[in-house]
Amino acid sequence: MNRANVATLSVACVVSIGSIDYSQFGAGVALNFSLKAIAALIPLTLFTLSYLLDRERVKFGRSTGPYLLAALLSLGGFSIIWSVDRTETFIAILSWGVTFASTYLLLGLSLRNAASALVIPIGVLCTLSLVYALISPGAFMFTDGVMRLRGVVYGPHGLAEPSVLCLCILCSGLLPWRRAVLVALFVVVSICLYLTYSRQSFIAAIGAIALVVLFRSRGGARAGFVYIATGALVFGLIALSLSNMDVLASISRGGGDDVGSLTGRTYIWAAAITLISQEPWLGYGFGAGGKVIEAGYSGGISGWTTQSAHNSMLQAGLDLGWIGIFFVAMLLIGFVRNAFRQDRQFSVPLMTAILVMSSVERGFYETGGFMPAVFLFILLRRRTHQASINGG
Repeated sequence: MNRANVATLSVACVVSIGSIDYSQFGAGVALNFSLKAIAALIPLTLFTLSYLLDRERVKFGRSTGPYLLAALLSLGGFSIIWSVDRTETFIAILSWGVTFASTYLLLGLSLRNAASALVIPIGVLCTLSLVYALISPGAFMFTDGVMRLRGVVYGPHGLAEPSVLCLCILCSGLLPWRRAVLVALFVVVSICLYLTYSRQSFIAAIGAIALVVLFRSRGGARAGFVYIATGALVFGLIALSLSNMDVLASISRGGGDDVGSLTGRTYIWAAAITLISQEPWLGYGFGAGGKVIEAGYSGGISGWTTQSAHNSMLQAGLDLGWIGIFFVAMLLIGFVRNAFRQDRQFSVPLMTAILVMSSVERGFYETGGFMPAVFLFILLRRRTHQASINGG
């Protein structure tokens, strides 16, 4: 199996662990755990074999990103000592380890092959979700007053967020595929994104694809890709207007109900800040902050609760206190700086989408999954020249 296939399989396993809900297909707790465990072992095994047998190991150069990541994960490992939920902490450590293993395999590829390895699993995920939607109402869930597509994953946002990143890569013009394949996959992923009615994902997609149009047009790209990206931007605007949700209402507090609006998340953020102030330095344990906010917060009207602070920095604060926030902030700085040092039509739109979604969700700080893998790929990838785009 060549490097590209190994990396694609590894990314598929990460997506499976972080997104796919096997229980909706009748899998019990034991079977669900077994499938996730197998999916976790595959990237770890492939990483180990690659590191031991490959003569051309990935080199990180003088970048501080790997050291900051190592410091954060080391702190997370030590936090099992004071964690309020050691099982959640262990799962978080394992998930980040699997995500890093998958990212390491991607870093050994050219940008074109890495982009393909990232897109293929999400394309399959979206295709399966649409097929499932055609044969079963279980592919939809009723939230925020509308029926929203979740497909084969846990929830609408779990499908929408990787769809946004996939669209960015599809529109970047880096994939060495036929135009018909690109257009077909773009349509499938776009339909999935639209049916999720994920407003923050719509906003992230519009901003990121607008940047793709800017960079590709400046770079003298083939007109076809610019047309696709422009079409995506128009699609996003139409989706917002046809989503059966008043746009102005969607960015208001919704009468105090924190579930039905974007800025209504301020209530969740306020609760998270209060909880952080009670354990300000070391937090409640890596991955365990979600359990704390679930017990200490509920929606003012709906009574709804959550394990997410709906902001990556606040989630880090719950997990690891101010020390964790410092390391995550430094990682973000390195992430942004590295994005601008790379092939901008690829990295800057992805960076923008990740930052937007991480401001209202866990985003890149999720315990495993596709977005953390893309985040680490941009953070750890060395600065490259144009030759790296076309290289093997």
